[in-house]
Amino acid sequence: MQAGKYNRRIAIYRPVPVSDGVGGQTEDWRLIGHRRVRGRPVGGSQSDVSGMLADQQSWRIEMRKMDIRTGYRVVLDGARYRVRSAVDPDGGRRDLVVLIDMELPE
Repeated sequence: MQAGKYNRRIAIYRPVPVSDGVGGQTEDWRLIGHRRVRGRPVGGSQSDVSGMLADQQSWRIEMRKMDIRTGYRVVLDGARYRVRSAVDPDGGRRDLVVLIDMELPE
């Protein structure tokens, strides 16, 4: 193991449907764990959100294997990201490469 390889900490959440109290459902988030990762930004852009510019970043993170899926939420450095993909790069079931995109404000 390389000392310091995983130098950032993230929180991982999965979406959970909950009743909205009027017969429908809404989405809530349940913490499933924290992980140490190695990450780097891979892109960025600005989007117009309600007449204001909002920065959007994409990151590539590497981490030990766990059950993480497209649509999960990752919190990195206090910012919320949505998992775009999670791939086992060599099929060894040891590591994952996860691409995440910053969530835009609602």
